[in-house]
Amino acid sequence: MDPEQPSDTTTGMSPISSPVPSSVIESLTKNDEPAPVQDAKYFFEDGDCVFLASGVLFKLHKFNLCRDRNSMFANMFTDAGGVAAAQTEQEVIRLDDAAEDFRALCWAIYATGEYIKTCAEGELEYMMGLADRCSTSAPSLLQMLEVGWFERIHQGAVTYNHALTVAEFYDRREFQGKIYLELREKLRSGPPIATLHGLSKLDLTHQRRDRLVLGMALLSNIFNHATSSEHILPIEACANHQQCQAHWNRYCRSNDNDEPLKRLNRVKDALQGSSPLCLVPHLTSIGITAHTQVADFFLGPPPVEL
Repeated sequence: MDPEQPSDTTTGMSPISSPVPSSVIESLTKNDEPAPVQDAKYFFEDGDCVFLASGVLFKLHKFNLCRDRNSMFANMFTDAGGVAAAQTEQEVIRLDDAAEDFRALCWAIYATGEYIKTCAEGELEYMMGLADRCSTSAPSLLQMLEVGWFERIHQGAVTYNHALTVAEFYDRREFQGKIYLELREKLRSGPPIATLHGLSKLDLTHQRRDRLVLGMALLSNIFNHATSSEHILPIEACANHQQCQAHWNRYCRSNDNDEPLKRLNRVKDALQGSSPLCLVPHLTSIGITAHTQVADFFLGPPPVEL
């Protein structure tokens, strides 16, 4: 099914016929409220769960709703013992959401990865906003969208600037960091650039150009300092310095010098657990902790949550 943008709440609906028993319809109607109507697009005859949002009934497939194990739907259809809870057709799940918002969520859930690979940039922006609004009920939508969007950036099918504008608006720091790394790779593998004017070919705003240059300089500086010495000093609390040194030697000999994301992840892996104790003060002294993200080099430290 080809995804379409959700329609207005005043359209795309039809009166309930037979799929939901009349007794259920009556029980859903309060006082003089009109009887619920079924959504014309997201009321599937073979669906196995029914939702009511602002007087509109949606009949969907649990399989599609529960693909994301962290979504509210996966929790909704699972009892406390981790067993899928039964639901009869007569059970209608009431939602506080507006019908338009829930229809938009259905549109995103039923959208395919192929659609993300081919839709216009404006559609990607729309889906980012939708995924941000639905981050609690369907948290994997944001990740799926960012992966698909980044693939198109890598292919040169969409612009860096548009993606950065949207990522900044929704405060997607990790996504911004990946985009700046892609820009770094474009510069590294492209023709030499000796002036700031040469960076104009990237079609970035002045602020983003400055962030790119600063991030590249900081990444080079910090990783050069990290490996300036092949020997790390032992600390008193370390019971097995040889293990720490061996771990550090593997890092220094890695082939990830030109891939900062992989290199940073390798360092952060070294900081996990209690075995490589000597690495912690060594890396902390140059500004790398287990919480350091690549985006921090381009955007500065994340804001402190109060």
